[in-house]
Amino acid sequence: METRLSEKVNNGYPILTKILPLLNSGQINPFGPSTLTPAAEAAAETTQFRGEAWSTKTSVDGLQAKVAHDFMRMAGGPLAVALGVEARREGFKVEVAPEIETGDVSGYGGNFLPVSKSRRVGAMFGEVNLPLLKTLELTAAARYDDYSDVGNKVSPILRARFQPVRQVMLRGTIGKGFRAPGLTELYQPQTTGVSAPGLNDPLRCPTTTPSPIDCNTQFPITLGGNNALKPEESLNRTVGIVLEPTTNMSFGVDLWSVDVRNTIVFGVTPAAILADPARFGFLVTRGAPDAACPGCPGPIVNIDQRNLNLGETKVRGVDVDARWRFPSTNIGAFTLSFNGTYIDKYEFQSVDGTWQSINGMVSPIVNGAGGVIPRWRHFLSLGWRRNAWDVTLMQQYQRGYQDIPGTFEDTTDPTATLNHHVGDYTLYHLYTSYTGFYSKNLKLTFAIRNLFDTAPPYTNAGGQNYFQSGYDPGYADPRLRSFILTATYKFK
Repeated sequence: METRLSEKVNNGYPILTKILPLLNSGQINPFGPSTLTPAAEAAAETTQFRGEAWSTKTSVDGLQAKVAHDFMRMAGGPLAVALGVEARREGFKVEVAPEIETGDVSGYGGNFLPVSKSRRVGAMFGEVNLPLLKTLELTAAARYDDYSDVGNKVSPILRARFQPVRQVMLRGTIGKGFRAPGLTELYQPQTTGVSAPGLNDPLRCPTTTPSPIDCNTQFPITLGGNNALKPEESLNRTVGIVLEPTTNMSFGVDLWSVDVRNTIVFGVTPAAILADPARFGFLVTRGAPDAACPGCPGPIVNIDQRNLNLGETKVRGVDVDARWRFPSTNIGAFTLSFNGTYIDKYEFQSVDGTWQSINGMVSPIVNGAGGVIPRWRHFLSLGWRRNAWDVTLMQQYQRGYQDIPGTFEDTTDPTATLNHHVGDYTLYHLYTSYTGFYSKNLKLTFAIRNLFDTAPPYTNAGGQNYFQSGYDPGYADPRLRSFILTATYKFK
């Protein structure tokens, strides 16, 4: 299996070693009037870089073998055992145009180099199912993973299921997890860029004000992989109950917690780094002190935005699931379903050992996707079925959250910038399908997503953590009302 991705430049970016001599010759003046003769225009055209800028290929080649067998009979059924082995080779390759490799293209903010990396992965796993009683079942499993570049780990898990009567089932799980950093996280090419505008250097801005170099400005950053990343390790626990008072009604609640060590994040956002230099100052590189700021450290020449391991992350919450099928009537059968998650605790440990809660807010330190932690979200659906018709109305809800501060202060109300709250987000979707055709194998589905044309709520994270400005693509869908028509045919 492999995935390929490439980027092509269609309109063109100037090649520095070609455009600079042309500008120096005086044939073209980009800052004032100039006579663009056909010859000068043709010369300008030859300075443009077009075509494939870079391409990546990620690949996985592997083999897996598994055997399963039932052994002795127990009170609740057969004792079942499954064993398996796995071997694979993972690869990651980046090819870069020569002009970009040398940093000669103005639109890429510097150069980045080609990459060719691979690793070997081996694994063994086993599982045993013990039906001790008709009402009690235990399952134990373990997996051993060995990565040629980041080490090995054993991950065990234990599950229990107890059903004293048909209407009540208790279940629980405890286990450990292991995730090696991906080759892209380790070796993605490092590139340079600039931070979001409106940032201040806390150690120089108060002294050099109103210097635009240190206040309300942008700073150089470095993005990309980090080959010093460590694997993530986790401890997962769940306990729950399922009640089924009738065959048409069920209700389940699961309490869960996840502890992750060496959490991998795609860099710390520059705003968080500059707001807390005591904790994140090691990610800032400074030049030599200068006379413009007596007694200050040197100016910021780079902020490290590469992938890195934070400390531990602790998450705790509740999942709720309910279903109710109403008795069939002359007008059809109705089904009501509900599925929701409440986050009770979400906190992380920074590199200096301090803890911080980010529950119900945008993570102030995560740079990029995954930064929103709404306390509550749910899906509620009402379904109707009659003969060949099937209609579902769905509500998708996410509770609002505390936003990150904006980079520019609202002079009319400074507290609005610091304490902005992103509103609740509620969407409705309608799905209709029909299977009443002659063959019964053809199904037509018509859907309206975002039935009431609801726009995403505004957030400061748009334009800071994401390229998209004004909304958070990890929390809201920028597409307004949209229509979907599909046809499905099943061959016998």
